[in-house]
Parts: sequence; structure tokens; C-alpha cells
Amino acid sequence: MQLRKNVRPITFRQKRAVECWIRNRRHSKAQALREAGYSKAIIHQPHKVFDSKAVQLEFVLRGLGIDGKSQNMPTCPEEYGLKEPEVIPVDFSLMTTEQLRELKQKLAETPDVNYYPSFT
Repeated sequence: MQLRKNVRPITFRQKRAVECWIRNRRHSKAQALREAGYSKAIIHQPHKVFDSKAVQLEFVLRGLGIDGKSQNMPTCPEEYGLKEPEVIPVDFSLMTTEQLRELKQKLAETPDVNYYPSFT
């Protein structure tokens, strides 16, 4: 597959669906879409997500081939470096105003985080 500039960037849900599919050893695309938060209409038509140019490009960039089923690739998610994200609970009521201000500033400066500060 040739890398083209006019391919839309992969969305958060598409990327999550790819990661879920790999983590589940590439068994069920419908299950991956369900875990990624897609609606029932899309879950019943997984080709609408997995055949998109952005997802195919993601497969190629991960070394899985254009369809994500490269024969020589392991199916163990740990070998791809995928693991369940660790979620650390945070009690914001215990933070000082200065700590909250610093956190908001760092989130606003982080490029991969969709954070829109409120001014209230």
C-alpha cells in the first residue's frame, strides 16, 4: 500500500478498535468494535471500519499487512506492546488550586490530549 497524503487521520475509535482486535488475538472484529464503543449498526458491518483507508494504513504501519492478517505475525497482544492501560483514580477535591491550575496548563500543552479549558 502506498502511503498517500489524502488519507484522513485515524480516529480515536478506529485506533481503539484496531488495538482491541489485536488484543483479542484477531478473532472477532465485531467484538473489537463493541469494545471501542461503536453502535450496533456499525458492529453488524465491521467492513465499514476495517476497510477504511485510515485503518488499513494503521495495519501497514504496525507491520500487519493491509488487511491486518499478516501470516508471519504473532497473535499475542503482549508481543505488539499492547497492554491494558493502568487507570489511577484521582480525587480532585484533595488538590490545591495551584495544583489544579498546573494540571490544566499541562493538559492544554499536551498535543495528544483533547482538553478544552473552561474559564469558569
